[in-house]
Amino acid sequence: CGALLSPSQGGARMTGHASTLDSVRHLAESDGERRTAQRFDDLEPTAQHTLRKHAKRQRYALEFFAPLLPAKRTARHLKALSAAQQVLGEINDLRIARDRYQALVATDPAAWFAVGWLTARLAETHERARGELGRLAAVEKLPR
Repeated sequence: CGALLSPSQGGARMTGHASTLDSVRHLAESDGERRTAQRFDDLEPTAQHTLRKHAKRQRYALEFFAPLLPAKRTARHLKALSAAQQVLGEINDLRIARDRYQALVATDPAAWFAVGWLTARLAETHERARGELGRLAAVEKLPR
């Protein structure tokens, strides 16, 4: 199960239950990829991590039911879900590492180097996530 973005929060939090693909499509539906990127960036870190967990669950469910679905479309969905899940997981890992090094800067000034490097990597990974989420949103729907 995925979650939809709460319009009352300006897309900043995720609430409710729906498919992950619907969540990503909701991110993308208004103004295309540029808007998807902006709305993804507006999500709180915990909501971005929740989106990753939902993508993981949806991928596992899709893998289970794959023999019953059209092979090519299912493969495209699985490829897009896997790529999105991977990059969202990387964002979470980088954020955790950056926060841990940030906590060390008061006692170890050398930790600033790690904070800067991780922050730069996080920005690059956010760019990749925007692209992967845009590709996931564009995948042709599977039959219900």
